Amino acid sequence: MKAGAQRIPVGELYTALQTKVVDGQENALPLVKSNKLYEVQKYCSYTSHVWDCFTLVGNKRNWNALPEDLRQLATQIFDANALKQREAHAVLNKSLEAKFKSSGMQFNLVDAKPFREALQKANYYNDGQKKFGPKAWALLEKYSGKLA
Repeated sequence: MKAGAQRIPVGELYTALQTKVVDGQENALPLVKSNKLYEVQKYCSYTSHVWDCFTLVGNKRNWNALPEDLRQLATQIFDANALKQREAHAVLNKSLEAKFKSSGMQFNLVDAKPFREALQKANYYNDGQKKFGPKAWALLEKYSGKLA
């Protein structure tokens, strides 16, 4: 049996899972909690097929207009708090996993190798490397391991 992707608006996801319009969904555990998907979702598989992040966006012209010392200070604060946010998210995920397990949800660890092999065959990693450039790609692989 093959899986087919469906786009379901998040506001309709609970009902779609409940009525078996879809068999699963891919969202972070905080969204599973906030939308009470744990009530209609029996399984959670850790596939590591996507990494989501919080992106800070600003106006480059205004940023460059700031004095260098303020840009350096802001960068230090952004970097330090990015690490704190990641740590807080990891703690939140652990507590949500425990909560969902106590409600009967089963968690599965999935072998990432077949996912990565399929993405390699589809040139996903090569395309990403070209799109984001060698510096960003090297940073990604620093944390994920070799991809392409």
